[in-house]
Amino acid sequence: MIRRQRKMSVGHAVREAYKEACDRKLKELYGRLTSYSHDGQKVFLERNRYQIGALRSILRDDGPGRGMDLAVTRLRGVDLASLDIFEINGVDWFFAVTWTPFEIEYYGGYRRKGENDHAMILCPKGYQIWFPARDLGTSNINRMAFLPIVDVRLAHRHMHHYASVGDDYVDGVPALAPARSCWSQFGSPLSSAMQAADLPGVLHLARKFAGRYYEGSPLIGLRRLQDYGVVQ
Repeated sequence: MIRRQRKMSVGHAVREAYKEACDRKLKELYGRLTSYSHDGQKVFLERNRYQIGALRSILRDDGPGRGMDLAVTRLRGVDLASLDIFEINGVDWFFAVTWTPFEIEYYGGYRRKGENDHAMILCPKGYQIWFPARDLGTSNINRMAFLPIVDVRLAHRHMHHYASVGDDYVDGVPALAPARSCWSQFGSPLSSAMQAADLPGVLHLARKFAGRYYEGSPLIGLRRLQDYGVVQ
């Protein structure tokens, strides 16, 4: 196993985009609160007490070990090389990059007992992970893009993530190309983390998704990814 000694930095642009997402989510929660009766509001506040408290703490920047400081500590604990903000057509996108080389767990024959059920394969150049900052705080994970750095224009990106390329590109930007993903067990927790505006949780799960290939539910076969040099 490849072990990393460094942790990614979390710059000002990422912190500001994260605060904006938390602000949007908090306003949405308070907007929903007003639609309830007095008794309903008490139930709603109790049900969402932890999330509201966490969002408010981040926005207040409550100091060491709390709020944004705690969120940054969690972000730096995600096994990624870098995280930044990239503007596409006036829209901010979170843009993360895995370490290189990037190890991927491959489950080739988990439906039957025998040899080669599990192996580690190497992605020499790693992946870029993209999603719009405005999706943080919603349940939408369908605009997430996993681009193999060996060639970000490839349609054959990942065993569980396939893009329409060529003329289907939006303004020639790979992250905007229509894509399909087979989320398997990652779909529900990733959608929940996105809806909660939990950026560290989203990135942790997205990195886990990028680092798993399951032969039982591929959009793309392993051999095709090997042919394109995505993995060895």
